[in-house]
Amino acid sequence: MAGNNSANFCTIILVAKFPRIGKCKTRLAKQTDNDFAQKFAKACIGDLVDKFGNDFVSGNYKVKRVILFAPGTDKDDYRKWLEEECPETSSNWDLLPMKEPTEKDAAIGALGAALGGSIIDISSRNSLQNNTNFGPVSFIGMDTPHLPTKVVAESFAIASTCSIEKNKVLNEVLGDPFTEGAVQETAYICPAYDGGYVLLSLPPAVANGNNAYRAFENVAWSTSEACSTQVKALKDVGFKVKYGAVYTDIDDLEDLHVLKDKLASDNSIDCPRLRKLLL
Repeated sequence: MAGNNSANFCTIILVAKFPRIGKCKTRLAKQTDNDFAQKFAKACIGDLVDKFGNDFVSGNYKVKRVILFAPGTDKDDYRKWLEEECPETSSNWDLLPMKEPTEKDAAIGALGAALGGSIIDISSRNSLQNNTNFGPVSFIGMDTPHLPTKVVAESFAIASTCSIEKNKVLNEVLGDPFTEGAVQETAYICPAYDGGYVLLSLPPAVANGNNAYRAFENVAWSTSEACSTQVKALKDVGFKVKYGAVYTDIDDLEDLHVLKDKLASDNSIDCPRLRKLLL
């Protein structure tokens, strides 16, 4: 049993398919070409892996880092590329193939099934191992390489209202803490200007029961309502939701120009590969 010196796991999950030419950043590729789109995807992933592969969270936390990708057949190629591209940080990241959706996943879609499945997989491996408690989980995408580490660190703090072990006690004492508002934990979300979102941090209780899947029910993926429907799903589970800053995610050439201007005007943005590619 975990003692007083136990640490909480906080998990950062980077959702990023392997940057294979012709298969990545397809909207950008149509406006430029497949070669540039691949270079851009590689620069985004490389900068994120290095940035979040280093220590960026203080306190009594053990950070688990996961790249969630598809298809699973790319795993060996992905690992080899990471080791070559990010030799100092690649070993800090695990590669997790996305869960294949089933008929039961119709309400959450393929992406919701993948995100929910990753939570179940990680919590089942880590919550009772190595004298640790399962802590908050943050999802980021490769389309916002300029996302600051401090924002993710702050989101962990907001979502760390209590450990999953405490929630188990609350379950026993109060019954399901997500009925009648008996207990509420806080999720944190950073919207995107296009109606999606670029960061989602979920509290430990997301791993309780069916919450990992309920948290993504009826989200309108890849639409201008993705963020608003995600927030509704979280509130339906019983979570409070705190909003962070709004960001531009880089999907097309217009977004790319916005990123280029940001890099040119702000030297504090930690994206060395993208600076070399774009400036």
